This record gives sequence, C-alpha cells and structure tokens, in this order.
Amino acid sequence: MNGAWKSKPIIYRRKGFLDYATELGVAIFFVTNRTANLEEATKNNLEDLGFVFKEKRDQLLIKGRKKLGL
Repeated sequence: MNGAWKSKPIIYRRKGFLDYATELGVAIFFVTNRTANLEEATKNNLEDLGFVFKEKRDQLLIKGRKKLGL
C-alpha cells in the first residue's frame, strides 16, 4: 500500500450530520479499512477536519488492531 491514503479526506458533508448526532448524545465511531500503521495519520486527518475524539473512548476502529477500549 502506498502512502497516498494518508492524506485522503472524508466527505465534508458528513461533518454536519456527525456534529448533530453528537449534540443528541450519540457516540460516534469511525471504521476504516486502513491498516494499524496508518492509525495516527487517519486520526490526524479527522482532527484536521474538526472532529473531536473523546479522551477515554477509542472511536477509531482500524484494520489489524484487536484492542477496543470503550
């Protein structure tokens, strides 16, 4: 896999929907087929788009990582 996936953004229109769901108390999780070595880059991409990750919740579910902390 080349490094091009590191900078691929999500669809911007989804941000408003996710913000609204968060306001209603919905827990947001991001599921990706990216591999564990791209986890930090993936999380950074989402944060750059304005998504906020809760400190005590693992909200990014990534391929090849077995631990799930809720």
